[in-house]
Amino acid sequence: MLALARIVAALLLIAAAPSARAASSDWQDLGGGRARMLASLDPATTKVSGVVEFALDPGWKTYWREPGASGIPPRFDFSGSRHFVAGEVAFPVPEHVVLSETDFVGYRDRVLFTFDGTVSALAPDGVIRLDLLAGVCEEICIPATAHFEIPFGALMASDALAARVAIEAALALPGAPDPDFRVEKATATADRLDITAQVPDEAAGAELFVEGPAQWRLLPAVALASEGRQRRFRLDLSRVPAGTDVAATRLRFTLVQGGRGIEQWLAPER
Repeated sequence: MLALARIVAALLLIAAAPSARAASSDWQDLGGGRARMLASLDPATTKVSGVVEFALDPGWKTYWREPGASGIPPRFDFSGSRHFVAGEVAFPVPEHVVLSETDFVGYRDRVLFTFDGTVSALAPDGVIRLDLLAGVCEEICIPATAHFEIPFGALMASDALAARVAIEAALALPGAPDPDFRVEKATATADRLDITAQVPDEAAGAELFVEGPAQWRLLPAVALASEGRQRRFRLDLSRVPAGTDVAATRLRFTLVQGGRGIEQWLAPER
């Protein structure tokens, strides 16, 4: 039901896209691909919806916000903007990327990060500015930087392509949990977290990524036994700082199956 609702909402947005006030920046080189920024403005509310699009070269990868044991999570700095206050950047559903000598959580090919924000004044000198730092990897990883600008004047025109990319980006985000797709329970012990989840497809595998405070740097959860649509995972807590009460910490769980994902906050039990 969740997926159907999101598809219906996207179709309604597509129908309205030709009149959307949206614009896109030029593409910038990342060393192993390219990136651009797209944004749309609702003049009635002064709300901005935006996308940072990566088009990675074949064989190249980039990182999720919790990459695992190593890696550079993308950093999005909007502080150089004028008359624009940025909100949170949302990350699409990730995957566990396994290479010959390392593994991490991230993306390949095309990646769509979304952001929102508010225009404080529709001034002639208003501009959305983004300074990006991202790790991009083939055999080795390099820190890639890029700078994007979209003046407010550009947002006064219609750009159906930018509006459609925004719809694609929204559909790539993890959704809310539902009865068929959720984390049911997480139990903390001294050195691990045991997790039970429900997934839509009993025949397909699933991945689970868990986030705590930034300094934890958690690895992906390990899949254990499955029974029907129920999945069990184990998360190594050996990297958590000594003395941490894991059961007193709300964690963010991202459960993925078949390219779809849900995001859920949950405090573990003891």
